[in-house]
Amino acid sequence: VKSLIRKDPKKDLRQVGVLSANGKAFNFTGNKCFNWAGGKSGKNYTVQGNILESKKVVEAMAKAFESSYGKAPLAERLISALKAGQEEGGDKRGMQSASLLIVKEGWGYGGNNDKFRDLRVDESNSPINELHRVYLKHCELFPRPEKYEIKNVCQIVTSYADTTTATARVGLSPFMPYSKASDLITVKESYIGFVVDPVNELI
Repeated sequence: VKSLIRKDPKKDLRQVGVLSANGKAFNFTGNKCFNWAGGKSGKNYTVQGNILESKKVVEAMAKAFESSYGKAPLAERLISALKAGQEEGGDKRGMQSASLLIVKEGWGYGGNNDKFRDLRVDESNSPINELHRVYLKHCELFPRPEKYEIKNVCQIVTSYADTTTATARVGLSPFMPYSKASDLITVKESYIGFVVDPVNELI
């Protein structure tokens, strides 16, 4: 993070969340970002946002995400965290869009790319709930690879040696370009968002 902002003349307006390959998380919020602005990091995740109702938004998201470990697939945990943040007021300007991206090597459609779940909702009065509905439909149409089928909610598979990368966002601009699991995540514009990069994570 320091190398990213050291020579950036507009660093006071930036907000960045970064995860290392071993799950260490870092975030930065410039002192000129619109209030409330800030972030919270933990093992395998970082959550940050700006123009939020208060810091309770990111705190609620972090708590929801941490407390759901082992209880649901990653996508559902991220959506639940977005809901928790919204319950604390979310973006001061209201809701308009939400998005979810789950990336795992070879898990994309036909095995031709890494985008396992790549969903977004725009121009909605209830984008998080709509994102959840679309996600459930997507699960029906594009189930997990048979090898990794979840038999029951208690099946936490710990044999995954590869890395899953995921993001979930809600705000006025959810667009985030992403193509391969090895790509660098670039986060910009106003949003409430998670960046997750867990090893051995149930997705």
